[in-house]
Amino acid sequence: MRLVPGIRMFTTHGADCTRCSGRWKATAALAAVLAVLLSAIVFAQRGLAAWQASGVPPGVAVTSGFEEESLYAVWRSLHGEPIYVDGARLPYASAYFNWLFYSAYVTVLKPVVTPGTASLIPRAGRIVTAIGAISGAIVLFLLLRRILDGALGLPAAVAAFVFFGPLVGWWAHTVRPDVWALALEAGALASLLAWHRERPWRATLVSLGCFYAAWSFKQSYALGLLAGTLFLGSHRKWRHALALLTGSMLLWAVTAAALGPGYRAAQHGTFLSNTFYYAHGWNNLRNALEKSLPLIVLAVWAGTRQRGRDPHPSPLPEDATRLGWIGVAVSLPFAFAASCKLGAWSNYFFSTALLLTLAGAGGFSLRPSRVVSSIVCAMIAVMQLGASFGWAGRVHLDDETRFTAQAWEMFRSLPEPRFTSENRLQLPWLNPGSPALVLAYNYDQERRSGRPFEHGGVGGLIERGYFASMLLPAGTGDTFLGGKLAHYSRGETACGLTTFRRIEPPPVR
Repeated sequence: MRLVPGIRMFTTHGADCTRCSGRWKATAALAAVLAVLLSAIVFAQRGLAAWQASGVPPGVAVTSGFEEESLYAVWRSLHGEPIYVDGARLPYASAYFNWLFYSAYVTVLKPVVTPGTASLIPRAGRIVTAIGAISGAIVLFLLLRRILDGALGLPAAVAAFVFFGPLVGWWAHTVRPDVWALALEAGALASLLAWHRERPWRATLVSLGCFYAAWSFKQSYALGLLAGTLFLGSHRKWRHALALLTGSMLLWAVTAAALGPGYRAAQHGTFLSNTFYYAHGWNNLRNALEKSLPLIVLAVWAGTRQRGRDPHPSPLPEDATRLGWIGVAVSLPFAFAASCKLGAWSNYFFSTALLLTLAGAGGFSLRPSRVVSSIVCAMIAVMQLGASFGWAGRVHLDDETRFTAQAWEMFRSLPEPRFTSENRLQLPWLNPGSPALVLAYNYDQERRSGRPFEHGGVGGLIERGYFASMLLPAGTGDTFLGGKLAHYSRGETACGLTTFRRIEPPPVR
């Protein structure tokens, strides 16, 4: 008789557990749907903002810093001009990203941009980058789905967060190489995980091609390659690891030889002619950690939980965990060091975030938890909701568009040849009668260090009265970029900028 109540109690408890499990399953599914939906909304909002800003004259409102350097390099390539030029000679410009970035964008833009429609370069180029973000998210989703035993919710939420989330942010809508490089790196890592056990040479060669393509967009995307090489070595696939590493180095050497001294000089300047600040790197690291919090929660939980006794039916989660943690360990110090560079931002941690995602997904698959899945997806949803409503981050370019339009109204009315401290307004299609002085980001640093520039640089041109007019910061004193303003009179001031007009008659040059 006493067994009956006990049985009833046991049965009731089991039913409660089933209902509890069902509730967490529904919660995890709902959180994943919200995470994906809100990530897509934020991505679409930023894409629409970038599209609209490109249509407001002059069409170059900022989405990310120093974008104008890439826009100018693409314009030069479209017009058959060399990309890698001496930054000490007019127009003191720089192109320091790798060759495939420029070649790929120019190939896509050639049918769209004609000599008379160069103003389409920012809008069309930003679309190309957005396509790269979508492509990378799809590749990562397919990889995570395999790691997580065919699940849909968590892989979709995490993949969307990596490429549409706050860390990548506006980089998905700018003419820069980072997003496509990250997507190609994701493809390389997916190839390694998919084939290294059964078809190791296929894994090695396909990943070699993807890693080289990622590096060919931007040189800093070699961290995934380093992680992949060490991963193969950890499986005692020494020949494959050696082939991957030496093959990559050989391709780099062939590239440097084939593209000539201009290319090599640009790469030398990129790596060696820089100033590094520890505080700057620390701020970038902190920013990256804050924007990667859901990925950190997933990885830390998976890494600290005790593994279950039953072996997983597939070795893929263990491989993903190993590759991910190896990658985080080797990439984080290098990413931090690179982020200390003058002009660097948290984009140097993109590869580390991708590898952290693999570590978390692999560990989660070995010990899944709907509670943790719900928490991670809910965090993603809350962060993206905050961005969508402007509580954390932003999804519009209203201020940038307004400022750029006001500055352009002042600048366009000035006689040419003209110059402005607003680098974006120097683009050649905006000033057909002026040299396109889209100054390299480190121009002033190199000028102060004593590097000689043709004609004395911008300061030398100013002192000779070369420019008919200028638009400079309102607080400018008697000199600008080392050149005395004796030949110019101050004019009107608006939006923090002041016009300067050459005193006529022009001085003898």
